[in-house]
Amino acid sequence: MLSTAVLALCKIPWSELDTDRPNNMTHVGFNWRQVMHALSMGTFAYMNQVNAVCITSELHKPTRQRLTAVCGWAALGLFLCYATLLSAVYLTFGQATTSNFLQSYPLDDAAVNACRVAVSLTLIFACPLNLFPITSSFFHAIDRRHLAKHAGVRILFNTIVLTICLITAIWVPDVGSFIGYVSAYMATPLMITIPAFVYIACCRAEDDMLARKGVVVERNLCRRSSRMVIPAIALSLTVLLWTAATVNIFASQKA
Repeated sequence: MLSTAVLALCKIPWSELDTDRPNNMTHVGFNWRQVMHALSMGTFAYMNQVNAVCITSELHKPTRQRLTAVCGWAALGLFLCYATLLSAVYLTFGQATTSNFLQSYPLDDAAVNACRVAVSLTLIFACPLNLFPITSSFFHAIDRRHLAKHAGVRILFNTIVLTICLITAIWVPDVGSFIGYVSAYMATPLMITIPAFVYIACCRAEDDMLARKGVVVERNLCRRSSRMVIPAIALSLTVLLWTAATVNIFASQKA
């Protein structure tokens, strides 16, 4: 991803950015449906590509500072990479930008072809790696933790999941829209809704712990309201993403 972002920066036609071409128009009308779709895609990307939880679980001395550094730098690094990539591609192709932007570059460009091969190889190796935490979580959820320790069971489970993904990619004509819908309905609860409830549970646990220690905790309206700001924003964003995904589905069917 980093090499692709650097390549996209090098391919920006800086001398042509000021020309009055339709594809270079950067001032367009606001489309909230596209914004919600992009936010869902970003949530899906962070859920699948930031394995900070798995990394932190393998730290030998997991202090709070080290956990924060791992999670923060992982998210920040991926965000900077994505932000650079999307900005460079949009400055290059403007409104003609597609989800598979590498196809928009010339086919005879050696550097672009190298990035195409690198991205393909990255996906080949990244998909099984991303399935490791999924496999562990799945067997923990069904209370069969001992099965996750057997290599044969993990290989069978990963093969089934990859086969389903491959069939879906072949069967669905517009993979980008499909991922957007899936991310809105499935990734959003995992990345936004559930953490909001976890935050509420942690706040209650903190109050109970302070109460057991004899610390007086004033559970007044102001304190409760300030703690509910983050969960309220998260839940509102979840409802908004679900609504936008539903509207996009019906709009695409009418079109």
